[in-house]
Parts: sequence; C-alpha cells; structure tokens
Amino acid sequence: MNTSTAAQAAPVPGLGERVLRRVVEVPVVVLILLEAAILFSGVISRYAFHNPIGWTDELAGVLFLRIGMLGAAIAFLRSEHMRLTFVLERMKPEAPASAETPGSGRCRAARLFRSRAAGRPPPGRRDSLALDRIPVVATSTETT
Repeated sequence: MNTSTAAQAAPVPGLGERVLRRVVEVPVVVLILLEAAILFSGVISRYAFHNPIGWTDELAGVLFLRIGMLGAAIAFLRSEHMRLTFVLERMKPEAPASAETPGSGRCRAARLFRSRAAGRPPPGRRDSLALDRIPVVATSTETT
C-alpha cells in the first residue's frame, strides 16, 4: 500500500459531523440551482425580451457570496483546502510535498500580517496583547 495515500486518508466522521455536513451541503446545492435559474432568467429577459430585470444581478451577487462562504465551511468540514490542485496532481509523487511548503508558508505569513495589521498578537502569542490601547470608560454612580 502506498504510504502517501494512507497518510492522506481522512478520518471517518461521526454522526454529528455527517449531519452537519448535510445541513451545509444541501443548501449549497439549492443555492447553486437557484443561482443558475436567476442568471438564466436575467439573460433571457435582457437578450430575448429586451427588458432586463435589474434585481437579478444583485440577487445573483449576494447568492454567489453565500455559496462561497458555505463552500469554505464545506472545505473546512472535509479538512480540505480551497486551492487549485491540478498542478500538484501533474507533479511526480515526491514533488507535491516540496511544492506545498511555500504555499503554507505564504498562508502563515498572510495570517501573521493580518493579525499585526489588526493590532492583535501573532497566532500563539498572548503576551504581546496591547492592553494599554483598550479604551476604558469610567462610569460614576455618584450624583452631586
């Protein structure tokens, strides 16, 4: 048996995780079908009837955002990373590990940059919290 295949095998999910997966996956399927129908009706109304329906573009944009967020949740539940894997699949068996290292390094660097830009400590560091920058509002219960 190939050791790389055994190392990549995902653990068997429990009942709660399977239910949660279905709760997330079913709405994504419905939203994708709804998105296709809305876009199709917008195209037909615009080019066949020469009378565009303005709200179809807005609704399609909102649905697309929701599909993206739920897709990220599905990838998280599957312990997968949302990325393009077609390059890694075409590499020799020993090459993907060395190709994934710079990618994960870039993800860590972006996470560190975002945490620094937001004024939070880097991941795993709690001692650098800037508690002196937290606004404190003094309230007085005394009346004069």
